[in-house]
Amino acid sequence: MAILVVSILVALIPGGLLWAIHEMQTGYFPSLSVMIDAFIWAATTGLVVGWLIVGLSMPYNFLGLLVGYNLTRLVGKYLLKKYYQ
Repeated sequence: MAILVVSILVALIPGGLLWAIHEMQTGYFPSLSVMIDAFIWAATTGLVVGWLIVGLSMPYNFLGLLVGYNLTRLVGKYLLKKYYQ
């Protein structure tokens, strides 16, 4: 469980920074002091809002895990039955 929390923490800060860089690709490049403030804001926002994004995606991850597991199991049984019996 600890590795999950550490992985999420490590990913949230760069995710926020990448969002700030993505916004700068529209052509607006502020001065250096404003850019540093924007990066600090983006990293902080990534830490705060990132947990919400991870939490909201959990049901979809769980559903995908169940569907993927059962689909793999069914296809495996089908292939075993078709080619080895």
